[in-house]
Amino acid sequence: MADYQKRKRRRKIRKRIIRIILLLFLTAVVLFTVYQLYRAYDSTIITEPALEQTVYDVINVDGFAVRSENIITYSGSGRLAYAVENAQRIEKDGVIAYAYSNDQSVSLKRKKDDIITRITQLESVEHTEGTDPAALDKQIDERLVNTLSIIGTGDTEGLRSETNQLLLLMNKRQVVADESNLIAISDRIAELQKESDRLSGLMGNPLETLYSGQAGYFSVDVDGCENLVDFSTVTKMKPEQFALLPEKIDEEIPAKAIGKVIDDYRWYFVFEIPIERLSQFRVGSSMKVKFSDTETGQVTMDLVSVNSSDSAGKGSALGVLRCTEINEELISLRRETARITLSSHTGLRVSTRAVHYNENNRMGVYTVVGNIATFKRIYPVYTSDNFIICSDPPKKEEEAAEEPQGSLPPADEEEQDDTPYLKKYDEVIVEGKDLRDGKIVKG
Repeated sequence: MADYQKRKRRRKIRKRIIRIILLLFLTAVVLFTVYQLYRAYDSTIITEPALEQTVYDVINVDGFAVRSENIITYSGSGRLAYAVENAQRIEKDGVIAYAYSNDQSVSLKRKKDDIITRITQLESVEHTEGTDPAALDKQIDERLVNTLSIIGTGDTEGLRSETNQLLLLMNKRQVVADESNLIAISDRIAELQKESDRLSGLMGNPLETLYSGQAGYFSVDVDGCENLVDFSTVTKMKPEQFALLPEKIDEEIPAKAIGKVIDDYRWYFVFEIPIERLSQFRVGSSMKVKFSDTETGQVTMDLVSVNSSDSAGKGSALGVLRCTEINEELISLRRETARITLSSHTGLRVSTRAVHYNENNRMGVYTVVGNIATFKRIYPVYTSDNFIICSDPPKKEEEAAEEPQGSLPPADEEEQDDTPYLKKYDEVIVEGKDLRDGKIVKG
């Protein structure tokens, strides 16, 4: 009898558990159904403004700078005081350096050169007639920014040059503000001239004077790679020749080398082009190039040749860029990594999540006008995985030759479709359910 009662109680417990499980299951089904219905009829949206942005298609390449370089040697025992700075233009038979018997004389020569520079600057300050004070203030601000940007880079020559120019402008500003300052400047010039004469007596005459055998641009940096590539045939260089450069490089500086003169204002940068990027390099085009180890910004270079391999099946070509800009940093480039900008696209940025097609198969987005969803077309010029850059549509006569990265219907449909295009600051719907033209939505 006791066993029967136990079995009866177990059956009741099992039935109660089954009822609870069924009730929980039905509750879950109902809640899920309600949630799906809410999502289907929910008019809540998320928007973001259509703002202008520029995107760049860039590629990083490793290359080699080639110049027409002539190494200068000195076999004497004197200490050298250079008469020209890096990247400074020098004429044929121009003075490159003075050789002195000791380091003290070299130091005195440098001090005297600095004083002469200051005298020249102060003399130019004496002639400020007609100078616009506002223009001077602007130049002072720009020089101050340049000076601050150079501090910490280690470019002592650049810092000295910028500081000198800043002081010159500040002195000019003082004279423009009060011409009585001219008297103080004249007195300062006289003091500096006396100091220059005193230094001349202390350092004595140089043992030798070194002259340049050709006109060009001077550089004190010699790296042993000056004659590695034939400058006259660099534009015909092949990928196979470029691949052998690392084996030929000998960084041992030639004996007794004291600098070099670059006798051609043009210089080249040769680099390997990946085969999948080859179509983007068109001979004759200008490109913006930024060298990774320099403070110099982008320089403009012309693509003068693209040379393929002589062997079939090679996966690259060799590009040759030419530049006519020279400064202290560019004149010292050799083996460098360069960032080349291949193209740029400016327009309104929209998320790929916002893109839809209307009944005419037009690519576009839904925007919010008041509280109404309104379809607006877009004309994509650049597409990535996450966003699209859209520009104004081309004129009708250009559309046949330039198709966007979207769907374009025939011309007759184009004339019938007066759907407006997306404008700057339009609120674009990036998330929303069952979007359609005229639907009332809420943020």
